[in-house]
Amino acid sequence: MSVRPPYIALLLACAITASCSDSPRVDGLDFPVTEPGPYAVGFRTFEVTYDPPDGGPARTIPVAMWYPADARKTAALAEPARPTYLYIESTVAIVDAPVAAPAYEGGFPVVVHSHGHWAWESHSYLLGEGLAPLGVVFIAPGHIGDRIVDINTMNDDVDDFYERVYDIHETLDLLEELQPSDPMHGKCNTTRVVMTGHSRGTATVWATLGATIDRTYVDSRCANGDFDQSTGCPASKLAVYDRPMRDLRVVGGIPMAGNGDWEYFGMATGMSDVGDPVLMMSASFNVVGDAEILGTVHGPPLTWVEFAGGCHDLFGTAECAGDIDNAIALPAIRAYVYAFARRQILDDTSPAVTAILDGTTSLTSIVTFRSQ
Repeated sequence: MSVRPPYIALLLACAITASCSDSPRVDGLDFPVTEPGPYAVGFRTFEVTYDPPDGGPARTIPVAMWYPADARKTAALAEPARPTYLYIESTVAIVDAPVAAPAYEGGFPVVVHSHGHWAWESHSYLLGEGLAPLGVVFIAPGHIGDRIVDINTMNDDVDDFYERVYDIHETLDLLEELQPSDPMHGKCNTTRVVMTGHSRGTATVWATLGATIDRTYVDSRCANGDFDQSTGCPASKLAVYDRPMRDLRVVGGIPMAGNGDWEYFGMATGMSDVGDPVLMMSASFNVVGDAEILGTVHGPPLTWVEFAGGCHDLFGTAECAGDIDNAIALPAIRAYVYAFARRQILDDTSPAVTAILDGTTSLTSIVTFRSQ
C-alpha cells in the first residue's frame, strides 16, 4: 500500500470536493525534492522597456514566466489556452492560469534564466514547466539582438555581453514592480534568487554573480575591429565594463552547457572572485570546459554534474536525437535545480537536499558528480 504525502492528499481532496479555500495551505519544504510538484503550470509574457547603462536608446525585451497555478481552478477552466514556445506547443502550461498561494515563507522562490546564443526566452521551457509545479517561479528574458528570430539583423556588438546582464537586472525589477492589481503582486521572493543560464547564458550567470571582467580582452577585440560592423567601441559602451555587474539578489548560479565565455573573465581566473555557490551542468557529448573551470576557479563553492550521452541542447528543448533518455535526465536536472534553489533561497539544510548537493545521493547512474 502506498502512502500519499500529506500535501498531495489535501490537494486531491480539494479537487474532488471543491470544499477547500482557493489554495490550500501547504509547506513547500515538505515537497519531495525528486518528485513532481502538486501545482498546475501557469504561463505569462511581459514586455520590459528600460534605459541601458551606456546612454543609448531605450531597450525593450520580451519576458516569459512560468508560475505555480491553482490546480483546482485551472482544471475548471472552460477553454484553457496553451502557449507556443516559438514552434513548440506546450502540453502542460496554461496561459494566465489562476495563481496559487505561495507554499513557502516569503513568497514564491524565483529562478531567473539567461538563454543561449540564437535561442529565445522560452527555449528552456522544460525547466520552467518542471519547477512551477513545485511552487517556484521560473522567469526568462529574451535577449534582443541575440535570438534566433533576430538572425537577419544580428551583429557581433561590444554591448552584447553586458546587455544580457542588464536584461536580468530588469527582469527581477519587473517582479518587484508589479502593480497591486496584478495577481502576482507581492508574491515573488526576489530578495534571494537563483540564476540558471544555457550556453552563452553561462557568461551572463558568472557576470551577474560578480566575476571580474578582463578589460584587456574587451579592448583587444575592439583593437582588432571585431565590432566595427555595427557601432564599433564608443567610450560610453566600454565604460560599462568598468561598472559592477553583480546583482546582489542572485545568491547562486547554475551555468548549463557553457564555459561562461571565460575569455571575458581572464580565461576563468576572474570567476574566482565569485563568492556564491555555483553548480555547473554539462553533457558528455558536449565538452565545454567545466573540468578546466573546476581546476582553475578557487573562489565559490563549485560543483559539476555531467550527464552521460547528453547533447548541448539537453538543457534547452532537450532535442538530443535519442542519445539520452529524457525520462531519466529531465527529472534529474529539475531535482538538482530545485534542491539548489531550496538551499540557496530557503536555507534548506534537510538531509534530502544536502545529500543531493554533496553527491551522497545519486539521482541517476548517468550523472557523474564532482566538487571542490
